[in-house]
Amino acid sequence: MTIQESKQFFEDKGYLVGDVVQMYRTEDDKLLFARMRFLHLIFENGIQNNYNDQYLEKLCLHLDTMCRLVFNYNLLQTCEQKSYSAINHLVFFALQKDLHEILLNLRFQELIFSELEEYEICANISFAQKCVLNEIARKAE
Repeated sequence: MTIQESKQFFEDKGYLVGDVVQMYRTEDDKLLFARMRFLHLIFENGIQNNYNDQYLEKLCLHLDTMCRLVFNYNLLQTCEQKSYSAINHLVFFALQKDLHEILLNLRFQELIFSELEEYEICANISFAQKCVLNEIARKAE
């Protein structure tokens, strides 16, 4: 999802609750579905922007590892730092514009899982957002 496309989703609460959340509710494994959807959106964005194949492949590998941590019922903020180092690897590796796309997609997932009342997942997403925001600030210096 691009920044331009996301404006509709954030402004249209009916779309979020009516369509997207219902789509997640019909899935047998919401967490796997969220992970695959997240990866697909970032990969699709990379293809549209003609990313270097090696960069896109490595970005998606880091992203997949991060998604396995985030879309999980184990709370990241209670883990040791080495447990979530994959998030740090991703944010360090990603380009600034990709960090903004990742942040946007994390926010979208947070809204969905909030509607689904999956608060452990929301906490993990919030934790990942904080890591992304810190790296955006660091790279902006």
